[in-house]
Amino acid sequence: MSKIARARFAFCILKALPLALLSLPLSAHAATELLQVYTYDSLKGKGSLTEAILKDFVSNQCKIDFVSVGDSLQMVGRLESEFDRGTPHADVILGFDQFQVPRLKRYLEAPPAVKGLIPQIASAVSGMPAVPFDAGFMTFMVDTNRVAKTQFATWKDDWAAIPDKSTALIDPRTSTPGWGFYLLTRQTAGSDWRKLWKQLKPKWLTLAPSWDSAYALFTSGRASWVWSYLSSQAYHQAQGELSRKAVRVDEGLPLQIELAGVVKKKRTVNQVRCVELFFSTLLSRTIQREVPKRQWMFPVLQDVDLPSAFDGVPGFSKTKVLELKVPSPDDTSSMRREWESEVRAQ
Repeated sequence: MSKIARARFAFCILKALPLALLSLPLSAHAATELLQVYTYDSLKGKGSLTEAILKDFVSNQCKIDFVSVGDSLQMVGRLESEFDRGTPHADVILGFDQFQVPRLKRYLEAPPAVKGLIPQIASAVSGMPAVPFDAGFMTFMVDTNRVAKTQFATWKDDWAAIPDKSTALIDPRTSTPGWGFYLLTRQTAGSDWRKLWKQLKPKWLTLAPSWDSAYALFTSGRASWVWSYLSSQAYHQAQGELSRKAVRVDEGLPLQIELAGVVKKKRTVNQVRCVELFFSTLLSRTIQREVPKRQWMFPVLQDVDLPSAFDGVPGFSKTKVLELKVPSPDDTSSMRREWESEVRAQ
């Protein structure tokens, strides 16, 4: 081939190369993206839901980095601090609940749409900039070897039945179940909530910083009551510990819905695809089937089979929901100050 022919051939190759590259999928010539997901401590580690997500998340272009940030409210606080400094690091925040949405919504963008949610959950999260991934009815778990009664007409009856120095409660400043309990006491007692907390304070065995540390006191036998979830009974049934049961209250149980949100930040097309892939994995039927076994909570999708350990644990069709008002950010700050000055400081 002559020099002129070789030159013409090279020119044709170079001219065609950009078109060839454009015809390839973007991910085929992009670097691996690191998706940073903030979550709370007990969502990480062996046997956790994030372990199942990592196993099921298949992508050559995306890698998930789950970052544990203490308990759930500590995670929310960290994200707020990063935005205050103008340096948000997380791409996704996993494990806050509906009561934190007013506080978080300015940091979140619209998530991918989800179909097939349980109707009560779909209604509760409608309009929120977040996607649900599990849910549970909050209540006390008790050791029936030491507690005779597990059914009450009202929460007032329940409060009165708790013995002194028997209960592991959770700090509402650091934990979403603890905050849910605080909201429940304020709503059910109304203007007498301060009086109620004076009645409850002798009943504390401790005020734990997280659900994990509170529940450890219950499983070790030090506490006979612990603030937890109706579905926690399923965990103990799976272990053959049939004396540990959930308290039922005819007045209704408050529902907590755990959520995931997309953090507002600039993203490339590939980064957007990674976020979408994460959410499609989180809400896949494969992962939703793992929720009852790893979170001991209810899945959010309809028609997901529950393990046999959930037999006898009433679900959405048989449990009355006591709806708790979701406070505004200003009300949340005020209620927290009142907790610190009028409850914790006493």
